[in-house]
Amino acid sequence: MTHLAARPRSVAVAVWAVLVTATAVVAALPGDPGTVPAGWLVALALLGVLAFRGSDAAYAVLVVLNAVLLSTALLLATPVAAPFWAFYGLVAAALAALVGIPLLARRTAVAASAP
Repeated sequence: MTHLAARPRSVAVAVWAVLVTATAVVAALPGDPGTVPAGWLVALALLGVLAFRGSDAAYAVLVVLNAVLLSTALLLATPVAAPFWAFYGLVAAALAALVGIPLLARRTAVAASAP
């Protein structure tokens, strides 16, 4: 088992970081939400590093921030206009990675340990 495979949350945070980078790029495209403020990107990077290194609190904050962003957008802007689909799709994928990868790893580990 590789070092990262033993730490599914770190893998989830790494995938999340790639998706957040893509989200920031998509947000800056014409017709999309606009550039993500630098302060937010710094805060997300700091939380990402802390979560990658094993901080449960930072990991929880990342999950909550992603869930709040997604739910706020879906509650306030439904139906979501077509130009925003890529942006919110990436936010949803980032949240799915944060939650899904550790759950999948846990399920796989339980299945592997079953007699």
